[in-house]
Amino acid sequence: YRNGKRVDTTHLHIREWINCIKAGVQPSCNIDAAFEEGISAHMATKALRENRTTFWDADKMEIV
Repeated sequence: YRNGKRVDTTHLHIREWINCIKAGVQPSCNIDAAFEEGISAHMATKALRENRTTFWDADKMEIV
């Protein structure tokens, strides 16, 4: 919410990304943080579907 109104967060993300390109600065969420976020979501989905715990093998960069 911004100023009491619901806002589409996708729009805010894209706006920040474009502003960072124009200004030549790093976005608030860099590629490493985005990767960790994506893998976490993927691991949660895999664990739910397979009804088991999943772990991240950092050396092999894979879900085990």
